[in-house]
Amino acid sequence: MEDLKRATKNFGEDNKIGDQSFKGMIDDVEVMIKQMRFEDTRQIAFDIATGLHYLHHCIFPTYAHMIVNTRNIFITSTWRAKLASIETNHAAGSSKGNDISASVKGWIAPEYLLTVSVSEKVDFFAFGVVLLELISGRKDMDGKLFKACIGFLGGGGSEGGCFEQLRSFMDSCFKEDYPLAEALCLAVLAEA
Repeated sequence: MEDLKRATKNFGEDNKIGDQSFKGMIDDVEVMIKQMRFEDTRQIAFDIATGLHYLHHCIFPTYAHMIVNTRNIFITSTWRAKLASIETNHAAGSSKGNDISASVKGWIAPEYLLTVSVSEKVDFFAFGVVLLELISGRKDMDGKLFKACIGFLGGGGSEGGCFEQLRSFMDSCFKEDYPLAEALCLAVLAEA
């Protein structure tokens, strides 16, 4: 997201070429970048949850994705999310022969680190991280940023109250053009 902001000069008016569309330079190539709306983010979150539900409950044997992260989610031109990198050797409840923690960059569920077994819990944890990345427009590789930013959800709020802290956590590209209650629901779901 930072690269897109830099390429479009923070989605500035000088680079605007249409409703939510901007021009920018990436690797010396002029590109068109469509800015994500909150509604798009909500749909992406729903699509990811639907895909995980299908893997966890609608096929036999059930599967855990095990590597849910933003690099393994493809977005179509109509802002629909598709899960990628689904491996058939991740049957839920089984022990994984090789350790995936070395191949996954970023966060990994504590349950996996303790048991090294395939579980839906790993996907639930990762889905929460993806939700936080979607609504904040940030990546947090070590957990410190998100932990500090969402502390108010667990009663650790300080000045400004829960809603003000949520607004400061949300991606600035939304420009406060989102239902605050829905944003809070996504944040609480991610934190759970």
